[in-house]
Amino acid sequence: MNSAETTTTPTGAASVTFVDAYPHAFAGAQVVAWLLARAEVAAGRPVQFLTTAGGPATEQFLAIGADVVVVTPPRALRGYGRSTVGVRLLRAALTMPIHWWRVRNTLRRSEGIVHVNDHRGMLLVAVPARLAGRPVVWHVHSVHTSRALNSGIAALAHRIVVPAKAIVERMPGIPPDKVDVLPNPVDQTVLETEPSAEREMPRIESALRIHPDKGVDLLLLAAADLAATDPGLSWTVHGGEQTGWSSYAEEIESMRVELGLTEIVHLVGRTDAPYSGWAAGDVYVQPARDRTEILPLAVIEAMGRAMAVVATDVGAMRELIEPGVTGILVEPERPDLLAEAVRALARDPSLRRRLGAAAREVVVRRHHPDAAAGALRDIHSRVLRDIGRRPT
Repeated sequence: MNSAETTTTPTGAASVTFVDAYPHAFAGAQVVAWLLARAEVAAGRPVQFLTTAGGPATEQFLAIGADVVVVTPPRALRGYGRSTVGVRLLRAALTMPIHWWRVRNTLRRSEGIVHVNDHRGMLLVAVPARLAGRPVVWHVHSVHTSRALNSGIAALAHRIVVPAKAIVERMPGIPPDKVDVLPNPVDQTVLETEPSAEREMPRIESALRIHPDKGVDLLLLAAADLAATDPGLSWTVHGGEQTGWSSYAEEIESMRVELGLTEIVHLVGRTDAPYSGWAAGDVYVQPARDRTEILPLAVIEAMGRAMAVVATDVGAMRELIEPGVTGILVEPERPDLLAEAVRALARDPSLRRRLGAAAREVVVRRHHPDAAAGALRDIHSRVLRDIGRRPT
């Protein structure tokens, strides 16, 4: 693959270049960018997607008619997770200017906002975007607590977009006066899907990348607890192995076997739209640890499907879920409490129905894709006005 490869034929100057540096994933951050990009394309605006390799995210952007450009980083910059440490980290730092030069040359061919997902995307693209004279918007999807990292990246952004207010408090170095809150949108099909028919024995769903922060091991412990008291419950986990964390995926599979859960917890791997399989689900569980999690898109999607949600009280979850009204929140790192909450929902169909209906109302009101697309255009227009440019 060439260092800069255009996967489709450019149709002209892009009004927005969406950037994501995790092309192997099509999870919450990528889906949000894709939904926003799809709205721009539908409105007749040129859209470009800049990434570092082919993969599911690239395929999804191609499918909506975006111009896709792949700028392949030097080998030292291709590590994820725990792989970029020590000597590899030094090599990555030394080869970064090479990548920046390639990205700068690519971005100079178009115009408009560069809308960048997360810290990794900013590290790879923000400097060359500024050198190319492009305004930069940083879209934060995960929490990092390094003040130096946050402040350095924030200085490169003209505006910072977050899905919830609580992020600013949890990320030192983020200047509040640069921040705009943009609730994560859900796909319109989520809101159009009819809730599942009520049944005596509910089906449980989760959408989790196989990564320690997502708490898949805690989910297994909760499932084992439930299996001892409520046999017959079925639990489906949508989500593939996180690149760079293969050892954790192996631990999870060994744990599933050791706990005797192979016929109870089904790990079905990555799916492009996990909510498409939730027509058969009744309860959604999010067991994340209090590390990088902010406001998982999958939880919003489940609520939009009128599913009863059990989630750990992490990130900005309280901005989405009112305990006992639109879902159940439990203390993180407590699989016993996860099991207790699911058990209560499994035994009380009326509680499931009440929480699910209230949750759906919240999503329809706050997370409709048209509202998110309009809000993003307003943010981009303000950025262009502030730097003295006419919106494209």
